[in-house]
Amino acid sequence: MKVLVVGAGAVGSVYAMAAAQGGAEVTFLVKPKYVASLQNGFELYRLTRKGAIPKPISFKNFKMITDPVDVKKEKWDFVILAVAANTLRQGNWLKNLLSALSPETAVVCLQSGFENKEWLLSQGGQESQIISGLIPFSSFHYPLGTQTPKETCYGFWVYPLARAQFSGSSPKIKNLVSLLSRGGLASSEVADLRSEVMIPDCVLQSVVAGVEKSGWSIEKFLHGENVSLASRAIQETLAIQSKVYGIANPAKNPIKRQFTQPWFIRLIVNLAVKLAPFDFEAFLKSHYTKIKPQTTEGFSHLKSTAQKLGYPMKNIETLTQV
Repeated sequence: MKVLVVGAGAVGSVYAMAAAQGGAEVTFLVKPKYVASLQNGFELYRLTRKGAIPKPISFKNFKMITDPVDVKKEKWDFVILAVAANTLRQGNWLKNLLSALSPETAVVCLQSGFENKEWLLSQGGQESQIISGLIPFSSFHYPLGTQTPKETCYGFWVYPLARAQFSGSSPKIKNLVSLLSRGGLASSEVADLRSEVMIPDCVLQSVVAGVEKSGWSIEKFLHGENVSLASRAIQETLAIQSKVYGIANPAKNPIKRQFTQPWFIRLIVNLAVKLAPFDFEAFLKSHYTKIKPQTTEGFSHLKSTAQKLGYPMKNIETLTQV
């Protein structure tokens, strides 16, 4: 089984290692400037609990290519897109990549947001090829907060009881689930990933925006007005996404609506702070400052969609004004 991973960063390295440990032949598609730093492989740390000192995992069992033209030389079972969502729209590389793949190759889209699958289809991807995936972990340069981190040294924390979930019409989903699970990344197939992750995605993006608006202080966020603002923004986002997906708005369900309320937001954020085996507040600031262009683009698309639909977005607007 041959797997091509696009993006050799904190996310791509974890999926690549799991695929390799599951028995696949793994290759990274990277820019030429990154080849030298990847020659000696990755040093990965699987974080489990606070206070535990993880042992480094050396991952060197992979190949590299730098030219999309070389993609045509192999028959790939899976191509895993592990780059930022906004990177998908930069230049013509994605269109060139998809045109170089055989129809049998499954393309795994790990980017959240309802617009990303549609973008892949517009660039030449086929419905039967695309597998949507949920990333079940946080990953970052390790150790967190290092001023000059080693380029290929990453730590990752798989959320308690979480699995890498996948959905799509590709007949290869079960093979992907089996491969990654064998490699140590518990995975599963779900009927419709969009409905499964709609609430978690909306909660996450609004919480991050709320913490940023609170000066990257979790305490100020939880005890100030921004937690209620985030709650209202979540409800607006769910209404928009439900309309786009053509499914029932979960916020109208009395039970599911509780997941959008300030008390629930406070609960899950406090749990994250307690359970994360690293400084959760420092992680939010470091990670989401780094991927700010991606989150900004995501909110811009959300607002544009709301405007086209004529849906309210007052709280989303206010939340994202930092």
